Amino acid sequence: MLINDPVYGRQKIDSKVLIELIKSVPVQRLKKIAQFAIPDKYYFVKNITRFEHSVGVMLLLRKLGASEKEQIAGLLHDVSHTAFSHLIDWVIGNAGGDESYQDERHKSFIKSNALAKILKKYSYKPQEIFEYKHFGLLEESFLCFVQTEWIIL
Repeated sequence: MLINDPVYGRQKIDSKVLIELIKSVPVQRLKKIAQFAIPDKYYFVKNITRFEHSVGVMLLLRKLGASEKEQIAGLLHDVSHTAFSHLIDWVIGNAGGDESYQDERHKSFIKSNALAKILKKYSYKPQEIFEYKHFGLLEESFLCFVQTEWIIL
């Protein structure tokens, strides 16, 4: 699979599990979800999608020499996001809180759909993927993306 990324350029992905995950319905649905929560139609800044962001995290981890498992975790870190992303915390009454709704959904989302089937097919356990404490590079890349997003805004 070839990915033409605006930041990392042309990248060839050979990993069968990553290719299958990228093509999966749960990951493809991220193309319809804006990274900044508000769709372009209603926002003053051109948005990127959760899909572009997730693939970007995976590519960054790859460039940093992360294992395939950590690249998978990076690709799937936002897979459970809904429309309006962390704004949902304000809607359900967690305004000003830790914005944890999406994170709480993440574990059950990976365990309960097509992603678990793909992961198991390639001998990965879903719980290994959502336990970020095992992935040092992934945590560092999140910090990089948060800082980059604030600069873009």
